[in-house]
Amino acid sequence: MNSMAGLIGSLVVSNVSQTQSVGLDTTEPSTLTTYNHSWSDSYNTTSEIANLPRAVTAGIAVVFLSYMLVGVIGNLLTIIALLKCPRVRNVAAAFIISLCIADLLFCVFVLPWEVSRFLFRHWMWGEGLICTLFPLLRYWNIAASLLSIAMITINRYIMIAHYGVYNAIYKPVWIALMIAFCWVFPFTMLLPTLLGQWGRFGLDPRLDTCSIVPVAGERPKEVLFGIGFCVPALVIVVCYSGDRRGACRFTAGSLLLCLAWERVSGIAVANVTSGGSPRWC
Repeated sequence: MNSMAGLIGSLVVSNVSQTQSVGLDTTEPSTLTTYNHSWSDSYNTTSEIANLPRAVTAGIAVVFLSYMLVGVIGNLLTIIALLKCPRVRNVAAAFIISLCIADLLFCVFVLPWEVSRFLFRHWMWGEGLICTLFPLLRYWNIAASLLSIAMITINRYIMIAHYGVYNAIYKPVWIALMIAFCWVFPFTMLLPTLLGQWGRFGLDPRLDTCSIVPVAGERPKEVLFGIGFCVPALVIVVCYSGDRRGACRFTAGSLLLCLAWERVSGIAVANVTSGGSPRWC
């Protein structure tokens, strides 16, 4: 940790010394020094991480690292439990496994780069292949995770409110297609950006991370956010509040608690056994 702090300190000192060597005079304003200060300000403000205190970025890195370790262990245990335990092996379990796989891939392939970014206070992996795969996997896994949660919610809603058509809808082939939709649809939405036809994946200097960068005034990130986050969230809210028989009357607090419980444990939403009655978390 001390050597790492020394490395960060040397980088900061190097940047400061380079900035000071460009200016000719720091006491009297001039055209050259004004230009130098404006360039230096724009350079320093391009990275929001560099402007954060070192203790804050180190704390965020520790949080991400802890979440990564807990996420890998928790999602692996959930997948194994759902595959090994016949009592919870039902329709909901298939969507939960999809959710856990998305979260597991996020913890393995996305969070390590986030840990390094906050630990070293800058993106140190260049603008090559990693800078393309990192945002692709991040947005793809987040969207697949949200769509899987939406599928779990729809499954519950149909079971409670429209049980007469439940068996007709949730046949093995339809379940497979629903899970495939959770993964194929987000990738299809990100494919134009991957090909550089609608924005591109690249380094965002302001955030000092690789993300969706606008090209020629096109800003696909807002559109993709609206489709990938707002639509599944709307589906979840409608399903939890749309049961006319009152089985899904949740307050906002209980909805958030239920979603949090679903995301952390996964097993809670698979508590409808064969021939049993549905129970809520």
